[in-house]
This record gives sequence, C-alpha cells and structure tokens, in this order.
Amino acid sequence: MDGRFGEKPELLAHLLETENLRPAESVMIGDRRHDMAGAKANGIAAVGVLYGFGDERELRSSGADHLCRAPGDIAAAVAALS
Repeated sequence: MDGRFGEKPELLAHLLETENLRPAESVMIGDRRHDMAGAKANGIAAVGVLYGFGDERELRSSGADHLCRAPGDIAAAVAALS
C-alpha cells in the first residue's frame, strides 16, 4: 500500500522471496496483461481468467499458459501445468 511494489513483477518477486516460494511451484492467476507479465518476469506459470477485465487476445499476447472461462476451470488449468 505504500507504493514500493507498484509494478507486478516487483510485487511477485517480493512475495516469492518473503514467503519462500519457488517459481516452478507457483501459479499466477489473473485477468490482465500486468498479471501475465509479472508471472513471466519471475518464472511463474500464468493462468489467465476471461471472466475479469482482460480479453483472450490481451492474455494470450501477454504470455498466459492457459485460459479459463469460469472459476470452475482453474483447477484443471493448474493441473495441466504439471
């Protein structure tokens, strides 16, 4: 909230470090290009959701590994990453 991590790549890098998370074992689920770019910048798999603000073109061009049309699709998308 203090603006230190205003950009998604920096925020995700901070979370990975402070929570001791491995990028290869993490997944970013988001609805905008910023989410996909942040994931890719940190070596994290990216799942785009089409029920948010971003559309399919935006998410695909930003590096989404999978797309979900509904919340119920997320579990299968994450499982497909393994």
